Amino acid sequence: MTNILIKLFVKDYKNINSISVKQKYGILASVVGIMCNLFLCVFTFIIGITFSNIAITADAINSLSDIGSSIISIISFKISNKPADKEHPYGHARFEYICGLAISSIIIMLGITIITSSVKKILNPNILKFNITILLVLGTSILLKLWLSKFNKEIGEKINSQVLKAAATDSLSDVLSTASVFISIIFSYFTGIQIEGFMGIFVAILIIRSGVNIVKDMVNTLLGEAPPKELTDELTERILQYDGVLSMHGLLIHIYGENHCFASAHVEVDAKQNIITSHDIIDKIEKDIYKDLGINLVIHIDPI
Repeated sequence: MTNILIKLFVKDYKNINSISVKQKYGILASVVGIMCNLFLCVFTFIIGITFSNIAITADAINSLSDIGSSIISIISFKISNKPADKEHPYGHARFEYICGLAISSIIIMLGITIITSSVKKILNPNILKFNITILLVLGTSILLKLWLSKFNKEIGEKINSQVLKAAATDSLSDVLSTASVFISIIFSYFTGIQIEGFMGIFVAILIIRSGVNIVKDMVNTLLGEAPPKELTDELTERILQYDGVLSMHGLLIHIYGENHCFASAHVEVDAKQNIITSHDIIDKIEKDIYKDLGINLVIHIDPI
């Protein structure tokens, strides 16, 4: 299904290195998220009101909040892909991480809300009524959210989008939350024991943990974490392979978001070599690195 949607709605879908194509991937995932959650919101709300079931009605409200997360994702892709300007000379790509923080906050709030309601259910347990229709609705919600999580994760990994990876975690958190109600209803039917509150607390802890991990990843990126060792090694190896380059040092890499990488380095050349020749070597290195790796590299010549 994922590949079918990509082929239908993403023109030139194989060119994932293109910023415009990545934006189309992101918007596709966000629109699919809105459509799925809108369907679940309307469907579960009607069933919840019809059967006066609080758990299903709450699931409908949660789907409504997930629509908000998808809208945040669309805004993220629109703004983060804007070109650099006078106020933002390194582009707007880091806006995606800010949106990732917003989605992770929604995940954490969901976990806190579940803990609060679970404690109330432990103190004042409600008998969960066994109803096939309710179980079918909850099962449908679980399956659709599970597919949506897988869909967001696949596209998020394909275009390396932190927002979509966060959205995948959000959908998976919803799966765990709904599954806890589903399991509690069945367990209560066969044993007469109400475990919904305890299940809710367990699931909430997992959800909050996921949200906190996303926050850590987003904050580390915004603060300027060290670049991947693989990238540093590859860039060093590429520079040293050129004729006329004796050595290099002082390599600095700054990542401002996907496809927004800047680097600087000191390259040592023979002091007896013609300065024009040295300049041409450096110029070729900078152009080749940008063409092959998409890195804006600035090299300082060190004659020795």
